[in-house]
Amino acid sequence: MTLYEKIAKKGQLESDAIRKEAEIEAKALEHKIVAEAEREAALIIAKAEDAKHSAIAQAQALGELEKRQSFSALKSSVIDEVFTNVSEHFKTLEGEDLQSFVASQIKREKIDGDETMRVNHRDYEKYRQALSSSKEGKLIELDHLNKLLGKGYALKLENVPSMEEDGFLLIGATYDLNFSVKPLLDRMRKANEKTLFDRLFRNEE
Repeated sequence: MTLYEKIAKKGQLESDAIRKEAEIEAKALEHKIVAEAEREAALIIAKAEDAKHSAIAQAQALGELEKRQSFSALKSSVIDEVFTNVSEHFKTLEGEDLQSFVASQIKREKIDGDETMRVNHRDYEKYRQALSSSKEGKLIELDHLNKLLGKGYALKLENVPSMEEDGFLLIGATYDLNFSVKPLLDRMRKANEKTLFDRLFRNEE
């Protein structure tokens, strides 16, 4: 039985075990990624598993020599797909999910508490609705977000678009903070890539 046949067989025999491992991994990655809700981490792991099996299926469809030459590259593409899925997931956050994400990011930093937030023109409305009870204006209080953050926060949202593709900026008196999604994902990948790679593909070399 070839390596790839063993992988295919193992995929059938251990589907329940894989699901259980995914649940465990979801909880482990929850705090490492963005301290977000368990369902977000579980979604990331589920997409990783789907991408993994897709790569294995591709390898099995190739000739034996090509399988050996391409399998490593296919595994790397799985990780690329995982983080692409994570990126798309963060970009679609809205409402309470967006509110929780923004609060979790701000709490990681030491700020004065009276900074002004800016987002790109495309995302302005969803940030306003998620973080404030105020109607659109030049400068509005982020009362929902400030309440979630706690005492000492008086953040406002300015209707001046940032040049960032996603995420948000906090404009302060002495310095600005960039909470774009891309740098966040870069940090996530650097911190979790090896662990995720080893976990998805251990026992399959």
